[in-house]
Amino acid sequence: MKGEFIVFEGADGTGKTTQAKLLFDYLKKKKKNAVFFSFPNYKSAWGKIVRRYLDGEFGDVNQVSPYLASILYAGDRLLESAKTGSGWGWGSWLFATDTWLRISPIRQQRLKIKN
Repeated sequence: MKGEFIVFEGADGTGKTTQAKLLFDYLKKKKKNAVFFSFPNYKSAWGKIVRRYLDGEFGDVNQVSPYLASILYAGDRLLESAKTGSGWGWGSWLFATDTWLRISPIRQQRLKIKN
């Protein structure tokens, strides 16, 4: 079986995580090799900084440098991607995530850059 990568995209509060977890639980019940990711991971070092950024601790999110904001999200994904381990590969694994390397945050940050 070829591996699958399933992503739930949508605005905040629309149920992405809920749906991804439901799918993950279903796959595990069916004894499928499945992994669940959620971004940002607010428990990780980078995720905690992302949370502080989103809460406005570093200033209004529209005033914070888009370069800094992008680095925060990239750091979070880097830490999480390391958890997959090199032995997993894509093989027969099913990945369920509520977001993955979203273009949206990059787009949002790019809009703040003044030429």
